[in-house]
Amino acid sequence: MRSPANVFLTQRGSAFAHTTLWRRIKERVRRAGIERNVTPHMLRHSFATHLLENGADLRVIQELLGHATISTTE
Repeated sequence: MRSPANVFLTQRGSAFAHTTLWRRIKERVRRAGIERNVTPHMLRHSFATHLLENGADLRVIQELLGHATISTTE
């Protein structure tokens, strides 16, 4: 299975460092007035859940998430 592409890119087109993405998400959540602790992993999980609940094939979700096995996606 190929490695999934990065979703969030800098203005130069390169991937954000993990800590930069984490800080930016935390800042956006704070500005939105959300008091719950939101993490990048939570957004990833929500993305997959919404796809599944709206009829996406589990194998497609597996590929999008970059999971090696379907059991990880399940």
